[in-house]
Amino acid sequence: MNVNISNIQSNNTNTVPKKLDEDQILIPSDWVIQLCDVWIFKERSYYMISQLVSLIEKIEIKFSIKDKKMNDVGVYIYDSVANIILSKLNYSFFSQGKGISTIESINDCAWNIIHNLKDYCQSNSSFLSRLSDYVKQLPIQYFENEKDFYKLYQPSRKLLNIGGNLISYQNSKFELERIVKNKYSSIDILINRIIYINNSCFYFIKKSTKLNKQQIHGYGFGKNLLDAENEACYNIFYLFLQKSHLRGSCEDMGRKYLLKENIFNVEINSDLEKEIEKFITTYKIKTTFVPKTVLSRMNLIPKIQPKVCNGFRKEVHCILKPWNGPKMNYNCWSDSMLTNDNLYYNMELDKISEYIRKKENEKCYFDFIENKRKRLPIYMEREKILKIIKDNQLILIRASTGSGKSTQIPQILLKDFINQGKGAEFNCIVTQPRRLCATSLANEVAYERYEFIGESVGYSVRFDRVDPRPFGSIVYTTTGTLLQSIYSGLKGITHIIIDEIHERTLSLDFLLIILKKIIKNNSSIKIILMSATVDVEMFKNYFENIYVYQLTIPLYDVKLFYLEEIIQEFKFIPYGYNQVFDNNNNSLSFEKLNDNDNISKKAKTIATEIEINESIPYNLIIEIIKKMITIDDNDSGSILVFLPGLNEIFVLKKLIEEYLEIFSMEIITLHSSLSLDFQNLEPSKSDKKVTRIFLSTNIAESSITVPDISCVIDTGKVRSKCSSSTSTSSILHTIWTSQYSMEQRTGRGGRTRNGYCYRLCTRSLFNKLPKKQKAEMHSEPLSYILLMIKSLGLGDPYKFLNSAIEPPPIESIKNAEGFLQSISALDKDKNLTAIGYQMVNFSLDPLQTKSLLISILFNVTEEMTFFLGYDNLSIPFFSKKVPQLKVSETIKNFLFKDHSTISDHFLALSFHKNVYNNTITVGEYENNCTEFCINKDASSVLFKTYKQIERKLKNNFLLDKTINKSNEKLSKEYKEFILCSLLLNAYYPNIGYVVQSKSTSKPSLITLNDFEGNLMKIRKDSSTHFAYTNGSMNFLKKSSPFFLYSKKIKTEVDRVAINLTNITPIQLLLFGCSNIYIDENIGVELDQKIRINMNKKVASHILGIRGAIDNLLESLCCNGKLTQEEEEIRNEIVKLIVKLSTI
Repeated sequence: MNVNISNIQSNNTNTVPKKLDEDQILIPSDWVIQLCDVWIFKERSYYMISQLVSLIEKIEIKFSIKDKKMNDVGVYIYDSVANIILSKLNYSFFSQGKGISTIESINDCAWNIIHNLKDYCQSNSSFLSRLSDYVKQLPIQYFENEKDFYKLYQPSRKLLNIGGNLISYQNSKFELERIVKNKYSSIDILINRIIYINNSCFYFIKKSTKLNKQQIHGYGFGKNLLDAENEACYNIFYLFLQKSHLRGSCEDMGRKYLLKENIFNVEINSDLEKEIEKFITTYKIKTTFVPKTVLSRMNLIPKIQPKVCNGFRKEVHCILKPWNGPKMNYNCWSDSMLTNDNLYYNMELDKISEYIRKKENEKCYFDFIENKRKRLPIYMEREKILKIIKDNQLILIRASTGSGKSTQIPQILLKDFINQGKGAEFNCIVTQPRRLCATSLANEVAYERYEFIGESVGYSVRFDRVDPRPFGSIVYTTTGTLLQSIYSGLKGITHIIIDEIHERTLSLDFLLIILKKIIKNNSSIKIILMSATVDVEMFKNYFENIYVYQLTIPLYDVKLFYLEEIIQEFKFIPYGYNQVFDNNNNSLSFEKLNDNDNISKKAKTIATEIEINESIPYNLIIEIIKKMITIDDNDSGSILVFLPGLNEIFVLKKLIEEYLEIFSMEIITLHSSLSLDFQNLEPSKSDKKVTRIFLSTNIAESSITVPDISCVIDTGKVRSKCSSSTSTSSILHTIWTSQYSMEQRTGRGGRTRNGYCYRLCTRSLFNKLPKKQKAEMHSEPLSYILLMIKSLGLGDPYKFLNSAIEPPPIESIKNAEGFLQSISALDKDKNLTAIGYQMVNFSLDPLQTKSLLISILFNVTEEMTFFLGYDNLSIPFFSKKVPQLKVSETIKNFLFKDHSTISDHFLALSFHKNVYNNTITVGEYENNCTEFCINKDASSVLFKTYKQIERKLKNNFLLDKTINKSNEKLSKEYKEFILCSLLLNAYYPNIGYVVQSKSTSKPSLITLNDFEGNLMKIRKDSSTHFAYTNGSMNFLKKSSPFFLYSKKIKTEVDRVAINLTNITPIQLLLFGCSNIYIDENIGVELDQKIRINMNKKVASHILGIRGAIDNLLESLCCNGKLTQEEEEIRNEIVKLIVKLSTI
């Protein structure tokens, strides 16, 4: 074990002198230990042993304080003991511990248990194996260095209730600072250090503060400073609760610090109160009883499960269907039988094969296409590859990007079957990680086969598909779309090619488990895994009898520059850095070079500042591009710039066009949401020298081959999904990528010529980055995957996911199950409900699907379908080609044209209604998009999304007969209220409140705050921005300060909330909050963040409506329609919501 400790400094902290470290705190001689390949930090020992005993024995281990003595320097030392018995492992041990506090003593006691377990493992291999099976089920955090992959025990932490404030690990720092600030106190930092474990950097923090006159200490440990601080603050709260034996001692501490601006009066007239009560009583709706005098704190959310349709349960207990090859009259792509109008109807397979070969022989081949294919390394090795695939069922092909894996291997296989007269016996599905890659590759392969898309080549991606012929064909698809095909048992498919398997997405890892099971049951189906950078050993260990074929292609030399070297070469000084000084206030110079590396201290200082700032140095990129363009070379090649996201691509594109307009150049943008023609990637044959500049995300790392690159500029950043701390949704963060990815990016510049790579990070930072990115199964919510496991009848999700190539933490599975139960997708026994089954049918987030299904009950499916399509856009709705001023004017004209709610969703709907109608021509449609500044690609995707969701709704529900619409007049206010409520249901707890400037009486939007204290910016094309900055007073007076947002993107310097809609406290009560508390001193508290002054009994009755809606929805999903009595209940709910919408 390699452990190194160094001091660090952090800003805005009160640092206690080092003497306190040495004399008053017992610093352990060993900080971490490795048990069963998992690293454990000493301060987490108690949590780890407690969880391990609970997991194995299903009981709680007891730690006892036996003695308390003062030592020679006047410090109390606590003695603790614990007796651990693991009967299933035939292990027992009596442990003792010491410390200057009870928790330190107990940690020391648990630490000694861990040491004893490790010693016992070293002498007993059988015990080690059995213990490892349990240890790997504990919550694990993964980290890496340049040599290996490590696991760190990460304790799971429950929510703490401090005076009604729910404290989580993620919000603990914010909540503690808020409480301490209100008490005019401070938080002291006693220890602030960096620890290196096997060359990986960790932060160790010890904080101290006073809560209710008690001095509390808390330790924190993390891969970054924020994680360490969060853990330290969480532990302070945890110890405070441990010391507060009576709940009342902490009850008032947090509640009185509820934000005053979050307290609202809600007045419901007596007539409406009586109507709501009559509804509850008449239909026996279950609610939480509210006594006349509320003496203690109570939760109003009724603990009930929706009624489960027993007849439905029999249908969902299915298994993977048996596989078979292509059969006469069966279309594997649509999972349906052929009709008599189909060309291949009632045709035997050998006749179909003969017909296909005849069509193939009639083709006219072109030399420029064939020569291009023949130059590809995969094509050159085709005979060898065909033999390997013929002789093996499972093959892993590792070959460099640009070798022709994705386009040639499916073609080679199809051509071989056709030549053998067996064309009808071949159907191949090829998965890609992104929609753009699937559709673009399909079009390219069709082009190389001299066909139109839809003949022998098709594609199937989310919300868009083109099926090829039923026999002798290839379909490119995404991993997620293939998972939807699993329900048919993959009948008729002979070959499955999984491309880019190094991109360890959640759906890919799930698919690998299923393929592993399919291989065991079906010896005929062929599975081909492909990648340029895959960890071969990991897959060899995971799959039995896998044949590995590696094709190595020599690369040209690439000269690599790190950030400090780039700054030194260009003498680059960022804006605001006219002078750079050292610690002695001496001015630094680029001319004074270090003898070791010929880099000045000035360059290193500027590089470090750029790195710390974390923003992309656009001006430096412009300088590099300018240099490459002006190189005196008639064939200097193209430039490829890697950027984290679409917004950064547009920013740099605009800067290049502005500052380098005098040069002949062509800018090509590559992003998973933009259209792509492979032919446009090829260099022009023109005599005129035009430098091609590709601005790309990580899609150009391996998925798309960009030819003729001589210079790579790598920002080192990537947009990555991270789980939200407060919900099951994910947030897009901009983070540093891995060493593996950076090396791949560097290699793009050495495929066809010698090249350059400008890496915009320091050499030091690169060496500290993880070797590879963490698999999504360790960072993404597992809720949708659990639904698929249940719907496919794949058994116990814990056991199933434990067979993943890298199993997820057991805590993640528990969280997903709890979430699915909370939204009625699973019942109390964790069986799939009818609601949960429908969630699998729609390739949407579970909460989005539930809102869509509820919209059927309220006759607003058309609008809700559009909203969900709008939220699933990955490209801007408004065109980036149009000046911002024109976009602003257009938005202003439409802001409240068809609606009175401040909402991006309703604004987009207004635009769409003006652009599209059922009789419009393509030309008129494109002209309308241009007139209203709408991105035509976005509108096209949105339309396809809308149509597919609508089609699925019609397939599952008889929409015209499901709901009785007679005599139901839906007011504009009702529609807006229910639609905003359903959006809230889909995205809660993505809620923020507007913070306005106090420097002027005129409303001026500063930002949006979420309830963890994070500031979020609002885009200028948002209706919220326009409503506040343009003084729409009539609408502002009617609106609340609360807004839901469907997405949150975290960039290098900002958080940005996207797609906002105004919501009211009543909507939060009816469709949003998870916990709603009352007691004698307060009104109604929504998730400890918002207080409503209203009748407590009425609040309970309104929550009863929520439960009634869930029961109606379960019946609708189970039976496809409502009974007469249920229809009556639905009508009454609609009437009540119509009246609530006017409050």
